[in-house]
Amino acid sequence: MKSKKLVINTTLALIGAVLGCASSSSEDIESTGSGSAQGPRIAVFNTRAVAMAYARSSRPDCMLARVQEIRATHQKAEENGDESKAQDLAAEAVAIQEKIHGQVFSDAPIPEILQLIKSEMAAIAKAASVDLIVGQVLYESKEVALIDITEHMIAPFEPDAKTRQGIKELLKTQPVPLSELKQGH
Repeated sequence: MKSKKLVINTTLALIGAVLGCASSSSEDIESTGSGSAQGPRIAVFNTRAVAMAYARSSRPDCMLARVQEIRATHQKAEENGDESKAQDLAAEAVAIQEKIHGQVFSDAPIPEILQLIKSEMAAIAKAASVDLIVGQVLYESKEVALIDITEHMIAPFEPDAKTRQGIKELLKTQPVPLSELKQGH
């Protein structure tokens, strides 16, 4: 019976991972299960923290590099009198800003950000000694150990001290509902 219960709990965790659920607050990612030596170790992380690390990262495949590229191209378009292109680039910049605000300050999903570190997931899991990485757990039994790996998940984005402090402050707040964020609140 205990083995069947463990399979069900692991299955529920896997379903949460497949659905791409996002963790909402730092309280969601604390290890709350008592765990057991024989139970699975499930890694959870705060997607808002990962989004902030991505947004402020100096990596060439992250948001800052794309924004700098848009800014430079926008300036050239204005210098060349290409108002249509300048407007398109301005609209793209606004869309990027709105998307990252939803990911950092609300609970918008971060699949494109996770894709950037997909090749590092096995190493992250190994370093954290976990069996499975999920964004949010909807249920856990006492046989499951939840392990917060937020620090491991932000590390590939090489956050500086200012970013780490921003993440620390962010995790003290609750996410704003996406509907409110879109209204400008």
